[in-house]
Amino acid sequence: MRIMKRFSKNHPNLKNLEILCLCLVSLANIKVLFIIFIKRNVVYYMHRIVEVYLVDIIMSLIPNVPIQLKKLLSIIYLR
Repeated sequence: MRIMKRFSKNHPNLKNLEILCLCLVSLANIKVLFIIFIKRNVVYYMHRIVEVYLVDIIMSLIPNVPIQLKKLLSIIYLR
């Protein structure tokens, strides 16, 4: 399930960024993934309920994620 919505426009701290934040929220056995990214100075967030590993989903949704971000996500997922 994917839902993409507009979150905010022209925020000064968000310029020149493609991916702002990746946040994993675990509720029981359901993992909710919020992907916040910027396209044409508009902030969007993508919401997807998943039951598989976080890094695999990110790699499938955004194939050009930087390596440092993948490492950070792995650390977040393991906590």
